[in-house]
Amino acid sequence: MASYSVTTTYSNPFTNNFNQQAPKIVSSANKDVLMIIIAVTVAVIITYLLTSIIAGKIFQKAGKKFNRGFIPIYNEWLMFEIAGLPGALVLVYLLGFIPILGTIVVLVVSLILAINLAKKFNKSTLFAVFGLFIFSLIGYLILAFDKSTYNFNNSVDNNQYGTPPDSNAGLPPIPPINPSSNPTSPTPQASPTPQNPDQEPGNSNGLPPTNIPPSSPIPPVV
Repeated sequence: MASYSVTTTYSNPFTNNFNQQAPKIVSSANKDVLMIIIAVTVAVIITYLLTSIIAGKIFQKAGKKFNRGFIPIYNEWLMFEIAGLPGALVLVYLLGFIPILGTIVVLVVSLILAINLAKKFNKSTLFAVFGLFIFSLIGYLILAFDKSTYNFNNSVDNNQYGTPPDSNAGLPPIPPINPSSNPTSPTPQASPTPQNPDQEPGNSNGLPPTNIPPSSPIPPVV
């Protein structure tokens, strides 16, 4: 007598559906991640180019080369020097990784940079706080492309119109000249000796004068 075995295969519709949709889901997720990476990269490049151009224009006003603005870290170092501050202060930005305390230190240094930089370009403190510190992108954009001039003097005045400073400003004062120490000063002359009214006219030493005209000859006696 022959025996037959029957194998029954159970198919789960939910499992089959997931197996069919899984590759599509993974492919869609990869596309989304790739689009995010591309968008972030484009945003970083645009931000880098914009900030570098702004820094380069500011450097040009301060007598520096435009291409210095495209060098990362060094452009920040140079920005501190233009503001009259030590360039090594850019290293303070590394403290930004420290929670709370590092952030406070970075904000204080950024505010000091904004105030000093605004003074160097004859801008007010109000512009420094709101333009260069709070709305920094807009403020630096205005500073780069407006008609403000850089003040090359060490002492910054409150000139709001960008007029050129005095050419003699910052020079040491000229010391006063002492006549006794000047070898080219004229030698003081002695005052003339007063003459005695009873003394006959002549030299001051009593000798007869040398400029008396000769007397007329005596006529002969006849």
